[in-house]
Amino acid sequence: MPQLRSIKHRFYVVAWLLTLVFGIVYFELAVFLNKLSVSSATGQTAALIDKEIQRLQGGFWKLRFWERAVQHQNYPDADQQFGLTLEQIKTSLKALPLESFPGQLSGQIKQISALLTQYENDFARLIQIETDRRLNRTQLDSNHQSLSSAILMNKDVELLKPLLNLDKFLGLYLQNQRESEYKALRMVFEFLQKKLLQSPIMDERIQSYLAKFDNLLQKDFELKNAMSVINTEFDQIGSALMALFTDISQTAEQLSQESLRTGQLLRQTVRQWFIISMALTFVLLLFIMNMIAQKIIKPLRDMSSVVSQIKSGDKTARFVSQARDEIAELGFAFNEMLDTINQHHSHLEELVRARTSELLHTNQQLEWQITERKRAQEDLVASNAELQATVENLRRTQAQLIQSEKMVALGQLIAGVAHEINTPLGAIRSSVESMSQTIGQTLGNLPEFLLTLSPERRHDFSILIHSAIQRDTTLSAKEERKIKRELAKELQNYQLDYAPKIAELLVNLGVYANLHEFIPLLQDPEHAKILDMAYRLSGLYESTGTILTATERASKVVFALKTYARYDHSGEMVSANLADGIETVLTLYHNKIKHGVEVVRNFQSLPPLRCYPDELNQVWTNLIHNALQAMSNKGTLTITISAVFASNCDDERMNGALVSISDSGNGIPDVIRERIFEPFFTTKPAGEGSGLGLDICRKIIEKHQGTITFESQPGKTTFNVFLPVYES
Repeated sequence: MPQLRSIKHRFYVVAWLLTLVFGIVYFELAVFLNKLSVSSATGQTAALIDKEIQRLQGGFWKLRFWERAVQHQNYPDADQQFGLTLEQIKTSLKALPLESFPGQLSGQIKQISALLTQYENDFARLIQIETDRRLNRTQLDSNHQSLSSAILMNKDVELLKPLLNLDKFLGLYLQNQRESEYKALRMVFEFLQKKLLQSPIMDERIQSYLAKFDNLLQKDFELKNAMSVINTEFDQIGSALMALFTDISQTAEQLSQESLRTGQLLRQTVRQWFIISMALTFVLLLFIMNMIAQKIIKPLRDMSSVVSQIKSGDKTARFVSQARDEIAELGFAFNEMLDTINQHHSHLEELVRARTSELLHTNQQLEWQITERKRAQEDLVASNAELQATVENLRRTQAQLIQSEKMVALGQLIAGVAHEINTPLGAIRSSVESMSQTIGQTLGNLPEFLLTLSPERRHDFSILIHSAIQRDTTLSAKEERKIKRELAKELQNYQLDYAPKIAELLVNLGVYANLHEFIPLLQDPEHAKILDMAYRLSGLYESTGTILTATERASKVVFALKTYARYDHSGEMVSANLADGIETVLTLYHNKIKHGVEVVRNFQSLPPLRCYPDELNQVWTNLIHNALQAMSNKGTLTITISAVFASNCDDERMNGALVSISDSGNGIPDVIRERIFEPFFTTKPAGEGSGLGLDICRKIIEKHQGTITFESQPGKTTFNVFLPVYES
């Protein structure tokens, strides 16, 4: 095919074939995943409906329990519990996810709702009848007492036995409420009524008591029969509901089994498609590899062979090919380049021979001139060397004196600096070990874990990870415990198991607001795995934060140590910030300061000052070190930086800077105040000080044309350093 002679066209065909194959595979994979997701969602929904139906069965038996409790008055709040339980059943019934099965289950759910409504109406009727019966019994008891009192007041002995029988059978009837006892009570009452009609004590009042007792007794029996009818209806409704619950559970189980079969069929189908796709891909790759080997690799090897022959000295070697593609054209151009190089090489050899003879003559003249100049330069170098040695010895002595005092103070700081560096290094090591363990346990299982999640759970999982990254890390332990208790109570309201443990995980993930959004996730049977995986991954983020914080702390200490230990040998003033130098020294003394010294910084914002910053750092080190020793590392260290203006009121330019370093120690005794700046004078024990610290400080400040003074009293000593402003 003429259009496929070029490599570009061949690669277009290969790319099109690869795109086609991978497009087909991707499309089949997308279709499979979609069907598998739908099938999985259907199975999960069916299982959820089955679980909710079982909960509804338990709720209905709980409802029957409270209904019996209301009738027998066993619990004072039985009617409230009945209403609450019924409302929970209705809410759970409405919350059933029936969108996936509108035809199979909606009719049965409507029947359940109708039966629950009938049950609620019958219960309301039962409560009303029970209330009426209680009122009727109260009236019956009152009327019976009045009748008994009226008979007993007349002291008719013949009526005592019938009256006692009436009391006895009335008590049996009220206790057992059987129809046989009701008939026996009627017979006893009619016998008493007959006796009273024959008795002389019979009057209108007793007659009214008898009539009212008869009516109340008959009404009580009728109310009892009405309650029996309602209880029978309750049993019928319960049987119907249990049958419906069983049918729904069986239907849900069938749907779940169908979902599993569908998923297995989809997996088998996609496995076949993958085998076919892999076979096609393998054949296509063989075709591509053969084409690359014949059309690209072989010509390139031929060109490489030509290059090797030329390197070996064979200048006549050339590239040979029958093809007419881009690589062949490159080889032919390479042949032309070799011919051109050979021509230029011959021409250059002629030019080199001509130039060589000219250079030999010029070189002889230059060698004589260089010899003369070397002699003069050696004499000059010898003179300068003696002068430089003298100056260098003077500088070295001065620098060694300052640096030795600086190293003495630095040696005193090494232990504290080592502790300040080891602490963040330990945190970094612990975080790295935790990250390594988490990565080993988690990342290998993460892809498989994500494939097992439904789209809703994957969305919830991503929200958990985002919340963990954005969570508030400033909460105190007390605030976290309070939030955990509140979350645990709220989770218990949703009837979730292991609520305290879930609350602790949610707080660690930064989830303690809008909890209702995560309730579907927490009700998922796999919620523990999801929360655990999110907590492990969030631990990686927390470990990186710990490493960054520890690294910043260690870097700060190392930078301060590096800045302090450096000595500038240039001998030139530079612009520097006084506060930066003082902060460097405070960083190195942090280990001694943090356990009992309060540092008060009164730093006025000043422009950079031209000075010798390394030497000033030695001054701040000596003054701060002396202050800490004067306080025995316990007290208040106050450092003030302020501007000093010219005494002329019309001139508002800054004249200099004043640095004051105060401690809360015992003060300097009067007898030694005049000697503290003397060389080698010290009040410290042997081996703890050389007596050069304040003398070096005074010389460094005088080098800056400044002044150093002090003020001391019991409880406070202040050293004031004035540094003038130099114009650039």
